[in-house]
Amino acid sequence: MFVLSGVYQLPVGQGKAFLGNANKLVQTVAGNWSLGTIITLNSGAPFNVLAGADVANTGGPNQRAERTGANPYGSDGFHQTYRDWLNKAAFAVPTSFTYGNERRNDIVGPTYRNVDFNAAKNFPIFESLNLQFRAELFNIFNQTNYSNPDNGVQDGTFGQILTAAGPGREVQFALKLVF
Repeated sequence: MFVLSGVYQLPVGQGKAFLGNANKLVQTVAGNWSLGTIITLNSGAPFNVLAGADVANTGGPNQRAERTGANPYGSDGFHQTYRDWLNKAAFAVPTSFTYGNERRNDIVGPTYRNVDFNAAKNFPIFESLNLQFRAELFNIFNQTNYSNPDNGVQDGTFGQILTAAGPGREVQFALKLVF
C-alpha cells in the first residue's frame, strides 16, 4: 500500500508573493487558498478460497479449498476479467474428511486506486478566528475499485467480482469556523 498526502498554501494575497499589493476585493477573492490531495494505491487485498462446507466433518465453517496445481489467476487460454477473476480449474472441494491445502491469504484481489482532492479558502474574521470554505472531491477520477471475488468454491458465482469496494466520485462543500 502506498499513500501520499499533502497540502499546499497558494502564495497569493496579503503578505504573500503574488497580489500582495492588489486591492481589497482581489485579495479577498484570490488570497488565502490552499490545495490538498490524498493518493492511495494498493496492490490488492489478500484472501483465500474456501471449500464452502464442513468437508472435514469437524463442525467448523470456512474450511479451505483444495489447490489443483493450476495457476489461480489463469493460464492455458484463461483470460482474467472482473467476471472471471479466478481460474476455477485451480480449485476443488477437498476429499471428504480431509482439509484442503489452500494456504491462508495467498490469493490477491484487484488493485485499489483512489485520488481525493480538496480546495480550502480562509476568510479572516478576527486575529484568531477564520471562516473556512472547503470543496472536497473524493475519488476525483471516478476510478472503479472492486471488492474481492466470491471465494466459495461451491458457489455458482465463484471467482466473480460482484461488488465495488467503494463509491464513485463524491463532491461535498463545507463551511468551518476555525478558532
